Amino acid sequence: AVRAAAAPPPQSAAELAASDDTEPDALARIIEFVLRWAQLVVPVAVAAPLVAVELWFEVRSRGRRLVPELCGAVGVAAVVAAVVVAGDGSGRLAAASWLVLAARAAGAIPYVRVQILRLRRGSGPVRHSDVAQAVSVVLGGVAVVVDGAALLGFVGVTVLAVLQVMAVRRAPVPAKRLGIRQMAMGLGLVLLTAVGASW
Repeated sequence: AVRAAAAPPPQSAAELAASDDTEPDALARIIEFVLRWAQLVVPVAVAAPLVAVELWFEVRSRGRRLVPELCGAVGVAAVVAAVVVAGDGSGRLAAASWLVLAARAAGAIPYVRVQILRLRRGSGPVRHSDVAQAVSVVLGGVAVVVDGAALLGFVGVTVLAVLQVMAVRRAPVPAKRLGIRQMAMGLGLVLLTAVGASW
């Protein structure tokens, strides 16, 4: 989610220096350039260990386990933080937006795994999904604490958590339909969070 449209990529440091006649102004613009790119690197640096964990499991043919799936999804969600920063959004908004998507992953992945298990075996415990929904709501709440602009995202996360608590107690739907529903829910959450961030 972004507060404004993404700004054009910054010029190179050399171009910035050459575009100004005075040394103090040129130096200030170079510093601004370095700081801006440093902000873009932070989300990637934070996400890197998560992606590394997912890859570690993947190369050992264990990528379908819960931990690597969660790490991979949360790590990839760091893209939204980089987009917010690139669009001149604050670091708080970037972190809050990332937390909303992390909350979505924390609730959706265990839910889908439980539903697939129930689809294959006819029944299965639902407590893992319930715990995951609680975790997702907590993460969404933390996002609001970080930046109030994530409030609509938190509302979306909470609504999805309630829906999944109810759905996991009903007959499981075919995997294809389950996947389409989850994709639609995820897209809806992203749009809702973007609307909240733009206010």
